[in-house]
Amino acid sequence: MAHVVLTVLQHDSSHRSAMNIKYSESIIDICRRIGFAVGHFDRADEPVEKMAREGFSLEWGVNRVLLRTRMIPDIIYDRGGWGKEPMVRVLGRNPVEVVQKVLTILKYL
Repeated sequence: MAHVVLTVLQHDSSHRSAMNIKYSESIIDICRRIGFAVGHFDRADEPVEKMAREGFSLEWGVNRVLLRTRMIPDIIYDRGGWGKEPMVRVLGRNPVEVVQKVLTILKYL
């Protein structure tokens, strides 16, 4: 998660917190229905040189989303890949904001 937060900080220094939660299509649907900004990346598009270095997959994926959307979304997810489990990352300015977003998601599960 450190790579996620450090990558986000390069784009917006006010967003300093993140949390991983289990991936499911229903969670992504809920996030969209409640109005969260949702970004994603596909690990199949990841350059080989990034895959080979531990921790750089997330840096690459998060950076890809942030450059494409030109904003910090509430959610960044990926569906996993070889040896990588699918994951949802909840982003926020601080831990309280992140937890509030997760609790909001939980209300709809």
